[in-house]
Amino acid sequence: MGSSRKWLVDKLLLRMESPWVTIVLERVMDQSQQSLDYWRIEKADSLIIVPVHLGRILLPPAQYRHGLGRSTEDLPGGRLESCISSQEAAVSILEKEMGCRRADVEALEPLSGSGWAVNSSFSNQLLHVYRALLAPQTPRPPLAQERDYAHDEQGVGELFRHLTCLQCRAAVLESLRHPLES
Repeated sequence: MGSSRKWLVDKLLLRMESPWVTIVLERVMDQSQQSLDYWRIEKADSLIIVPVHLGRILLPPAQYRHGLGRSTEDLPGGRLESCISSQEAAVSILEKEMGCRRADVEALEPLSGSGWAVNSSFSNQLLHVYRALLAPQTPRPPLAQERDYAHDEQGVGELFRHLTCLQCRAAVLESLRHPLES
C-alpha cells in the first residue's frame, strides 16, 4: 500500500530548460527515508480535440513526428499555453490544423474533466480532451483528410487501424463513451 506523504527534495542535481520542456534531476528522500536520484520533466499541458462533422470523425493531414522518424495520423492537438483558456486553444487549433472557422464549431464538449495525468511518475503534464461538433450546415473543413470515420464502434475500429497515438486513441474512446446528440 502506497503512502501519500510527499517526497522531500534533498538536492537539485540538474535543471535544463527549453521553451518546450524542463528536465530536472533531484536527489529526493522517499517515504521510507531512502535517498533516490529522480528524473522528471515539466511540460505545458496538452490538448486533443475529436472533431465530429455529420456523425463522422475528421482528421487533419498527417504530420511528421521526429521522435518516430515518420509521419503519423493524429487528431488535432497541441500544447496549452497558460495565457488562454483550453476552450479558446481548442478553437485556435481547429482553425490552424483543420481550416475550421470559429463559426463552424457548434459545440465544444470537455471530455477529460480537469485533465488526465499523462505519465504521473515522470511528468506533471495533463491531457485535456474536447469533442468539437461542427455545425451540420458548414462545409467540410478544407484541411480535413478525405477519409473520415463513423463516430461508432465500427468506425473507431477502422480509425484505430491508422491511429497510433495512444493519447489520441484514449480521446476517441472517451468521445465514443459520450453519445452524440441527434
